Amino acid sequence: MDLVKKAVETLETFNLPCIDVILHNAGGNQASYGKVNDSVEQVVFMNAVAPLYLNQLLLPFIEKSQSPKKRIIFVGSSLHDSKNKGGDSSEAARIPDSVEMKDLVGGEGATEWNMMKYYKISKLAVVWDTYCLSNKVPKDIAVIAFCPGFVPTTELARKSSFMLKFVMKYILSRFSFAVSEDESTDDYIYYITSDEIKNGEHYQKRVATEPSKDALDQAKQDAYWEFANTNINKIIS
Repeated sequence: MDLVKKAVETLETFNLPCIDVILHNAGGNQASYGKVNDSVEQVVFMNAVAPLYLNQLLLPFIEKSQSPKKRIIFVGSSLHDSKNKGGDSSEAARIPDSVEMKDLVGGEGATEWNMMKYYKISKLAVVWDTYCLSNKVPKDIAVIAFCPGFVPTTELARKSSFMLKFVMKYILSRFSFAVSEDESTDDYIYYITSDEIKNGEHYQKRVATEPSKDALDQAKQDAYWEFANTNINKIIS
């Protein structure tokens, strides 16, 4: 969190008049269980909670923008939905049908923590980020999430075994369900520049789509917002 704050302080020295677009692209993973602040699993923190803190720091910049297309974008994943059987389909890696706040803390046991399971949970939290912020930032700022599809040649698997990294980069990338880095980049540009973007929407293949039932649960959105901000405040206080 100190590094996040320092990065924004450095940005302030550039004397930029404003920022038109904030794009949160956190999508890492970890090879083993860990907690931040002793109260939130580290993958959830890295991919979903920490971006909220960064957003707090950058909000004054985007509020100054006069662009009609100013927006906050979160890169999500269709894997946040338990109905999606992509990724590791083993029982250990399955995201629960109903994620509770206690699941964002996790446990170290083999039956509780799994790399892919917590990546999926973190991406559910990213959708919660989107819906929570869409109702809290000034109304002239659109907040959206989009799924770029499966891009196996990125460094997402950098914490995985050599074999898995090899399979993703050189084998899975050849399948029709994979998305190339160029195609993904085109999507990023689309969501940054398009006139069709609407606040509080979840997109896939440039079409507004409905996320999981858990993602749309208002009570869980509210509980997550309190959970995330409680953890942020503990660290920065």
